[in-house]
Amino acid sequence: MPDLLPILYQRIANLTSPSCQNGTAECAKFVGSKYRCCERKYCELARRFAKEKYNIDLRDTGNPDLPFMGENGCIVAPHLRPICTLHLCSISWADKSHVNQNEEQTKAYFKMREEIIAEARQRGKEI
Repeated sequence: MPDLLPILYQRIANLTSPSCQNGTAECAKFVGSKYRCCERKYCELARRFAKEKYNIDLRDTGNPDLPFMGENGCIVAPHLRPICTLHLCSISWADKSHVNQNEEQTKAYFKMREEIIAEARQRGKEI
């Protein structure tokens, strides 16, 4: 049976990406930050997760601040950086003023997240 996690993580990344890329209200506190809410510690968590769960050694880009940040964003596949892929400021930080701005997107997000969590648990690849 093929690993569905890469597909599921890519779907949720596609859903959340516009919010992150556009610097919408939910990301307002990071508008001045070149990499939004990325921090080196999350790169290190991705590095460890990729090695432990997929036996993949991630290669650094040479970025002095964030090991996996390339010119066009993070180079790590969404399923290898689950803590980042599942993050959406308004939901992750319970900023209720923005969660209901797009109720359909919020419902879709939670549905996909539950699918991912169930599949990851079944495959022993949970965060």
